[in-house]
Amino acid sequence: MILLYTYIWVNWILLRRDTLKPAIASAIENADRIGISVMPCLK
Repeated sequence: MILLYTYIWVNWILLRRDTLKPAIASAIENADRIGISVMPCLK
């Protein structure tokens, strides 16, 4: 499982994965599960 900070998740979903470094995009793609940190969403 990988836990994503909200900013990374937004880049991944909305702004296209091309904005992320290849190593980060690969880690997300290869993760069996992805979690999103909710605390930044509440700000």
